[in-house]
Amino acid sequence: MPQKSTQLIGQSPAFRKALEEARLAASQDSPVLIYGETGSGKGVIASYIHRRSARQGRLVSLNCASFQASLFESELFGHMK
Repeated sequence: MPQKSTQLIGQSPAFRKALEEARLAASQDSPVLIYGETGSGKGVIASYIHRRSARQGRLVSLNCASFQASLFESELFGHMK
């Protein structure tokens, strides 16, 4: 299977700030919440953070907009029967 390009290209101050924050997030052992408008590249940034981190597991991306409000916490944190 061909791999997607992993190179991020941009010069704007906003892009540089986002990339610096992504690098900082990658150096931490904490969950990351990325939010933004549709098509803003949230998945690309998530993949970038995951690749640059020491995390060994697979990347899990969730579309929180698809969660029902009443089930939001159990979708994110699980539930006990």
